[in-house]
Amino acid sequence: MNTKIIKTIITVVLSLGVLVPIFSQQLSQGLSAQQVSLIKASVFEVVIKKPFDNPYTADLKKKQGREAQIRLDPLVYDQELAWDLVDFKTRTDEYISVGTAFASAQNRYITAAHVLNLESATQWNDYAIRDSQGKVFVIDQVSRYSNHRDFVEFSVIGRSDKNFLPFNTEFQLNSTVFAVGNALGEGVVIRDGLLTSQTKEAENGEWDFLRFSAAASPGNSGGPLLNNKAEVIGIVLRKSADENLNFALPIAEMEAIKPNIAAYHLFTRYRLLVTDRVFGPYRVNKDFGLPLNYRELRKQIYSYYQGESRGIVKKVLGQYQANLFPKGRGSRSLFHLNSSFFYPALAGENTADGNWDAFTPKDIKSSLLDDNGQVRYGSISNLGSFAFTKPNKQPLKELLDDSALFMKQFLTAFPLNRNFAGTNVRITDMGAPQTRVTHKDAFKRTWLLETWNLEFQDNKLLMASLPTPLGRVGMFFLGPSGAMDADYLSDLKIYLDLVFYSYGGTFAQWREFLALKEYLPACFEGFSIDYKAQERAVIASPAFSVNYGSDLLKISDNSYCVARVNYFPKGDDVVWDIQALTVWSDKDESNFFNVVRRYSPESTLPDSFRAEWKKLSNASYPYNKTTFVDNGNSYITQVHPDSRDLMSKVRSQDVIFYTVMYGDEGQVDSLRMGEAMSKVEAAVSFRQ
Repeated sequence: MNTKIIKTIITVVLSLGVLVPIFSQQLSQGLSAQQVSLIKASVFEVVIKKPFDNPYTADLKKKQGREAQIRLDPLVYDQELAWDLVDFKTRTDEYISVGTAFASAQNRYITAAHVLNLESATQWNDYAIRDSQGKVFVIDQVSRYSNHRDFVEFSVIGRSDKNFLPFNTEFQLNSTVFAVGNALGEGVVIRDGLLTSQTKEAENGEWDFLRFSAAASPGNSGGPLLNNKAEVIGIVLRKSADENLNFALPIAEMEAIKPNIAAYHLFTRYRLLVTDRVFGPYRVNKDFGLPLNYRELRKQIYSYYQGESRGIVKKVLGQYQANLFPKGRGSRSLFHLNSSFFYPALAGENTADGNWDAFTPKDIKSSLLDDNGQVRYGSISNLGSFAFTKPNKQPLKELLDDSALFMKQFLTAFPLNRNFAGTNVRITDMGAPQTRVTHKDAFKRTWLLETWNLEFQDNKLLMASLPTPLGRVGMFFLGPSGAMDADYLSDLKIYLDLVFYSYGGTFAQWREFLALKEYLPACFEGFSIDYKAQERAVIASPAFSVNYGSDLLKISDNSYCVARVNYFPKGDDVVWDIQALTVWSDKDESNFFNVVRRYSPESTLPDSFRAEWKKLSNASYPYNKTTFVDNGNSYITQVHPDSRDLMSKVRSQDVIFYTVMYGDEGQVDSLRMGEAMSKVEAAVSFRQ
């Protein structure tokens, strides 16, 4: 499932390229030498200044006395990038070729709107045009724009044109046409074909696109479609993915948009990856006054888009709230989960029956770090997830406070690659994040939100980390810069409310974690673990506490405690609170005891829930303090006798029981198990 805004019309755009311009010298059939000369003078590459230098462009700048302009790639790789394997023009060019533009009047140029990418935030901002002599002119003011029709008219700084391509709004089907453009970044070429047909604009049939058979390649976007008089009849936009039948906007449709207007149109559907439901479509139209510098226009459009996106999300959540976990009807079964999650799980809806389940990736990969550290990672659709266990000797505060160090360690395990010259080169260090903020989710858990730039492809990595006694767990998105703030971030904040995770660690790790008050979830306010090795341990929570001696379990820094946290109804609200505590003698030993909070199932739940509750209510097996053996180990469990009256008085509408269990390795006689259970029973007390 895709969390971004889903475009209703999916096409293959033709903006791509990497090389300096080389005009085709071959005369295309039906065009005179004079016409070709005019075309050569009137058509340009659209280029973006590369975000940083390679060794070749850096050396060139040094020779030209431009050292101050040198900016090197901030990323660190596990091997040097093989620039010698890249063709000469690409490695020595300071620009990236992204499309085509043509002159239509004095200091008036036209290209496809998607070439300038004015709807999205981007790290690539230095747009310009480049002529056949290699001279570059920075784009300045936008005078006309429509993202729906996919064109933009603009001016540049410092160029005076004498040659323009004339327009002709008339055209003849089955006549010869010429597609002119910067095909594959190899320079502007002219290719001929037929004007084959027209096809309706897909959303509302507002106009007819021109269809033509002249070859068009990535990089052709924004170039002119010419008749045999070298007159512009259309703007080349895109091609069908599976055939050489290409699209152009009739030039009359550009002229239908008034000058000094930027017409912005949004037609979308919306989907959350936690459900198969699709919302929308939503349609938005907004006009912006022109002229504006293209950067300012991008800023205004993107700001408006962000606002509309937030409005769409708000509208969707309003429609979906009755179904959304944890308040939706199908959420209740997850409240009664009796299992722990040591990898972050995400609540997701089964739309077939409306019930919610907790999901983890099907394929979770694992990689070891030095000193017993570990990184596990996987993905559900395009949402990544991870569990980071810090090395033993690394201070937890350092891992949480130092984002650059965390990412460097994460990248030793997580394969983030850059495909360069046909080889995947691993990124090993991304430095400090571009942004770092904290986010309190709906259940008062503190998440670290951090973003890192991957400028070489205009992407960003967005990570949300939940601090734990072991390190960090969380979710992440890797995708286009323009989608990160408006789409991914807003969706991610919804998903963070739906995360299941059980906090575990040794007593020493818990002590370190609980001291970091700024990172603690609200449910751990009033939670403490105090102990003295081989003597006594006291684990206290707002609802209950355990106070036991070493005659029950061995007590040391390596004693292990898991706090299973779950969602609970509280009146008309839902809270995230401690459901169970399990304590082991040592993280590598099998003997343990636990305390589990259980409450009566709602009438809407399946009969199996009520059957289990009946066993609890009647103290039937296995809750009758009878020893049993499972998989070769011994267990004994019961409903704690003090929990019945106390809990029913506190919340009369939902009867709550606490069960206690003791487990030991191997087959242990019933007498010893009963004695241990008596100690567990005495150790547990209730605080509310």
